[in-house]
Amino acid sequence: MGEQSRARGAGGARVAVGDVVLVRWPRGEALAEVGGERTRVGGLGVFNTSTLAGTPYGGSLTVGAQSVRLLRPAAADFVRLLRRSAQVITLKDAGAILTQCSIGAGARVVEFGVGSGSLTIVLLHAVGPAGRVLSVDNQPKHIESARRNVGATPWAGWWELREGDAAAGVGAVGADAVVMDLPEPWAALPAAREALGPCGRLASFSPTINQAERVVLALEEAGFADVRTVELLERAHAVRRGATRPEFDMLGHTGYLTFARRLD
Repeated sequence: MGEQSRARGAGGARVAVGDVVLVRWPRGEALAEVGGERTRVGGLGVFNTSTLAGTPYGGSLTVGAQSVRLLRPAAADFVRLLRRSAQVITLKDAGAILTQCSIGAGARVVEFGVGSGSLTIVLLHAVGPAGRVLSVDNQPKHIESARRNVGATPWAGWWELREGDAAAGVGAVGADAVVMDLPEPWAALPAAREALGPCGRLASFSPTINQAERVVLALEEAGFADVRTVELLERAHAVRRGATRPEFDMLGHTGYLTFARRLD
């Protein structure tokens, strides 16, 4: 694959060595780390990604015979393009978790079950460098996948990943929120309660309604308040002048979200 032959774009921040950029071309897109080695990038082939450095973000250049545009990736881009080792929590569900659990800048979050790291990325982006995310998982395959995916983002500096059983807990860490994506989340409720600070929020993702039902009953028995379960559906629309219609496919059932609050 040849090097770039020309670059163009508006002024402003420029791509630097060490950045992870979203490379987009007419028929594809990929994330690429800008470095000094020849790297395989999606459908572009193998080339020296350091040649991307110096291009303005939002600008375009030629790589081989392909015109590409370089964009600064958002959290959603990392989630869309990550390599998956397990079912991921989708962005529609992740957004609800952030708002219902009041997760924002400076928050301390414990995550039981890391999977491929998709929700972890969203949490880290939300809490920022003043916050912390502690993830716990007992599956080596998930841990390896999450380390790779989260490590590719700019936000891994305020993340801690532990290998272990979520039900064993992480101690009384005064978390603002605990998020659970586990096959048997009810078994980890005592650990979640211990980890939460006063009035801390809890969210549990369950693929089946039977799991959600058991979580709700366990939360009520454990004295949690404001227990609520929802299912979110997302349908895109094809917007055309005079011919707007819903898309034929929609992002339907992904799972059930149960939210609760610790009172004492």
